[in-house]
Amino acid sequence: MGSGGRTAGPASAGTLRGGASPKRTAWRASDWTPQMVEHFVETIADSCNVTLAARAIGRSMTNVYRHRARDATFRRQWEQALAIGYSRLELMLLERALHGVEKVVALKDGGQSVMRDYDNRTALALLRMHRDGVASSEEPIAEQEYAEARDRILARIERIRERKGIRVEKKGLARCDALLTLIGRATEGKSA
Repeated sequence: MGSGGRTAGPASAGTLRGGASPKRTAWRASDWTPQMVEHFVETIADSCNVTLAARAIGRSMTNVYRHRARDATFRRQWEQALAIGYSRLELMLLERALHGVEKVVALKDGGQSVMRDYDNRTALALLRMHRDGVASSEEPIAEQEYAEARDRILARIERIRERKGIRVEKKGLARCDALLTLIGRATEGKSA
C-alpha cells in the first residue's frame, strides 16, 4: 500500500483531478478499470444478479451503486446487460414451455420412464407479456402527449434561438408549428 491509503494499480491508471490546474493522481483501490467493468457487465448478463456480479469483481454493493450513479456509460452498460440477461431467461423459459422438460418417472414395476412436463402457467404468462408488449407498441399517440412533445420542442427551439440571438418572425414560428402538426398527423396515421 502506498502513501495516503493508495495501492499500486495498472500503470496507465490514475485520473486527472482538479479544476483550473488538473493533476494526475495515483490509482486508487476504489477506481474502476475497463476490465472490471467488462467482467461486471458480463456477469450481470449471465446471471441477472448484481450481488453476484459485485462479488465477482471484489466490490461492495455500495461501491457498485455509487459507480453506477456517477458514470452514465456504466449505467447504460448495466441496463443493457440486464436486458440481455432477462431476454436470455425469457428465451429459456419459452424453450421449456414449448418443448417441455424431461422428467424421469418411477413405474410401479420398478422400471423408469422418461416423460415431458409442460409448464402451462409459464407459457400463459409469457404469452400475456408478449401480447401486452405488442398492444402497447400499437397504441396511437395520445393528443395530449403529442401536444406536450410539441411544446417541449418549441421551447427548446426558442431557448436555442435566444442563446444564439436569432430573430424569427411570427410567420416562421407558425410554419414550425404547422410542420410539427403535420408530423403528428403522419405519425397517427402510421400507428392506427
